[in-house]
Amino acid sequence: MVSNCLLLCVFITGLQHGAANLGPTCGREDCNLKGNCLGLKTAPLCFCDPGYLGLRCEESPCDGVVACNGNGLCIGTNLRSTCLCNLGYTGDRCQFAPDTRVPQQTQAQGSDYNYVMNTTTAAPKTPTTV
Repeated sequence: MVSNCLLLCVFITGLQHGAANLGPTCGREDCNLKGNCLGLKTAPLCFCDPGYLGLRCEESPCDGVVACNGNGLCIGTNLRSTCLCNLGYTGDRCQFAPDTRVPQQTQAQGSDYNYVMNTTTAAPKTPTTV
């Protein structure tokens, strides 16, 4: 019995040597130079390099300096990312430094601001009973 891997390898080899005469094979350029391509130029199948995503490896890894203001670790890609903020930093893009005062509009007067300190508190070490 012939394994599936062997059949796939024979097919790929046939494509690379034009045996099937189905058209030109694809290459890294068909995957934005960020992955290896399998198949034909008309129907490329990209296997992206680590960190890259997308049908043609068009989504690049996000940069924590840019996406997280240099205050956190960026997880994901430039199109879909999440920031894991350094200790003390908060905000969806780690934009608030420890002890930063964030303006909040008061309900009484629309032009006045009161400030809240953007801090976190540690959870108690032992559970409390109510």
